[in-house]
Amino acid sequence: MRRLADLGMASADRLAVVSPGYASWDQAEQLSRVAGIVARQPQVSVSAVSLADRVTVAQRLAGVARVDPDDAELAHLLTAFASYEQDLHLLGLSDAQFAATYRPGQVRASFVWALLKILAAVPFAFVGVVVHVVPFQIMKRLGKMPTNEGMKATVKLLGYFAFFTLVYAALGFFVGRAFGAGAGVLASIGAPLCGYVAVRLVGRVQRVGGLMEGYRTVRERRADLKTVHDERSQIVKLAQFVLASA
Repeated sequence: MRRLADLGMASADRLAVVSPGYASWDQAEQLSRVAGIVARQPQVSVSAVSLADRVTVAQRLAGVARVDPDDAELAHLLTAFASYEQDLHLLGLSDAQFAATYRPGQVRASFVWALLKILAAVPFAFVGVVVHVVPFQIMKRLGKMPTNEGMKATVKLLGYFAFFTLVYAALGFFVGRAFGAGAGVLASIGAPLCGYVAVRLVGRVQRVGGLMEGYRTVRERRADLKTVHDERSQIVKLAQFVLASA
């Protein structure tokens, strides 16, 4: 038993080196946002950062903090990050909006292409909303009934899965009776796909809105942005230095 316990402790230590934990939820959130800046590449879109890239950078920074909580370069990085976030807040921009490269022709082309995809997705998204809106609202209210937070999450997860499955099955049954078995199968498969399209459509509209808002802000306040660009560049350089030294 003692040998098993020793092996377990050794494995935990090795895992902590490879994937270090965070000192607090605040630290995890802060380092995740820093990692987003480091991992995001400038492009003509308000892009999301790969979760894998963000987690990798954040965990490596957490490893530095774990080994030396008073690391001077890490403290300098976090100070620069706090100043940069404050400036972004004053500008009303996110890092994704600020990092995007706003070349007028490319922005217009990106907007038109995104708009065409949105218009093509609208009919399918409409079907997805019609199919899911009632069961979603019912489960949203049922999910508030448990007093325990963990139970609320469980009820919502299992409830949505069960309720939506029943809706898909019922939809397939009634469509199949009216138009044939093939149409019923198509309806039961197509309903969740249309729901997925609706969710993606909302995200795409938000990204297009963010792109245009960021473009407008950058054009109107171009003279005020050099210092903020320098701050962002400094954060990336400091983070790369900290990671390299680690």
